[in-house]
Amino acid sequence: MALLSMLPLTALASLAHKILADRLSAYKQAYTCYGSVRPFGISTLIAGVDKTGPRLFCIEPSGVFYGYRACAIGKGKALAKTELEKVVAKEEGGGVSCREGVMEVARM
Repeated sequence: MALLSMLPLTALASLAHKILADRLSAYKQAYTCYGSVRPFGISTLIAGVDKTGPRLFCIEPSGVFYGYRACAIGKGKALAKTELEKVVAKEEGGGVSCREGVMEVARM
């Protein structure tokens, strides 16, 4: 925590999503190591926007976390991921507005 207090506020704001994902994943991973506690059985999505743009992290139940452009968790994960790949391909080709993105997600 001493390192965090030495960083300027703008640096903290840009690192906040990654730090939160890192801390939460470490907490979840610690629970998988001990026999006296039950591990977390959930995946977690953390999303936010900073100066570099939108950020999305998925934390697995084992405590591993990855950054994504689009991610899905839960029962329909495989189908949703294939649909999200199509939306990301559109975005790279010419762009998708926020409204179009929301409509695509609602369609899924």
